[in-house]
Amino acid sequence: MSRRRAPLPTRSRRALRPRAGRPLRIGYVSPDFRQHAVCSFFEPLLRNHDPEFVSPILYSNAARHDQASGRLRAASVGWREIVDLNDEQAADLIEQDGIDILVDLAGYTVGNRMGAFHLRPAPLQVNYLATTGLAQMDYRFTGEDCDPLGETDAVYSERLVRLPGGFYAWNPPADAPPVARPPALANGFITFGSFNTLSKITEDVVDLWSRLLREVPGSRLVLQAGSLGNDWMRARTLARFIVRGIDPARLDLLGGMSLFEHLDVCGRIDVALDPFPWGGHTTTCTALFMGAPVVTLRGRRMASRMSASVLHRMGLDAWIAETPAQYLDIARRLALDVDLRAELRSMQRAALLASDLTDGHRLARVVEAAYQALWDHHAGM
Repeated sequence: MSRRRAPLPTRSRRALRPRAGRPLRIGYVSPDFRQHAVCSFFEPLLRNHDPEFVSPILYSNAARHDQASGRLRAASVGWREIVDLNDEQAADLIEQDGIDILVDLAGYTVGNRMGAFHLRPAPLQVNYLATTGLAQMDYRFTGEDCDPLGETDAVYSERLVRLPGGFYAWNPPADAPPVARPPALANGFITFGSFNTLSKITEDVVDLWSRLLREVPGSRLVLQAGSLGNDWMRARTLARFIVRGIDPARLDLLGGMSLFEHLDVCGRIDVALDPFPWGGHTTTCTALFMGAPVVTLRGRRMASRMSASVLHRMGLDAWIAETPAQYLDIARRLALDVDLRAELRSMQRAALLASDLTDGHRLARVVEAAYQALWDHHAGM
């Protein structure tokens, strides 16, 4: 018998409920309402919502919860567990809750509830991560630095809403270790590092990073990813560099670890390398927070512009490359300039904390204004 699931029925768009001065009921859907990268960007928004304007209700599709889950739950007016509900049941619950705008925080990552969004349980539906190809997803929030006006609109199924001043804020990890002295001073060699999932480390990336290791004598490369805890994956990753002439002794491959251990490793690298064309975001913020400058190659799509967005908002545009040759030159220059690295290491954390990258209050006002504009548009106001 076929295991293929029968297509979900479609539902017509629900009419907007009269507001009469009440707060908008905003539903947020995610499998990651826990200690997770998504949480580090969502929590600043949630904690700063104006209760007179927004009533946030969280729909958790997480199989487990932790202290971060508790903080999110406390900051919301409603918490719903939907992990054991099928799509129809989840959609019915959302509809019964009278959600005005339903926001997806997962895209097509593991644990997403696109099937529920397909059933359109809310009058307006917004994605906050990436395009979905779903006709029932009306809008996607982004920023002009990630989706320049007129350049990327055609590749998305949703209408883009570009939030002014940046569409995200980051919650730095609490109880992080202090920024360490430049590691090269004690080691006697430069340590490059990347903390991104291995699926982002393409052959072009390995080519360029191998060339960088050859051009900076004695340098080492630290790669940390959960999948590197697997022996086969470690061997395969080593082989990708060995075939390019890199001594495996110059590579440190680290698997999954606790957040505190991860922060400690971030503090032990001199220069962070962003992969391309699919770059980092949380990993970029974390590396900067721990004192390491980040080198990125800006591309044409959002996935290859997030690190550039972070650097731009911190005033660190000098580390944004437009070509692989520029990327190599920037990384090499940072490796050779001891004084510059020391200066960056002494100021980056304070600069990040003082920037709008951590300003959840600003973000909440911008997002709420966008919700209001969408509501007014569809209400014909």
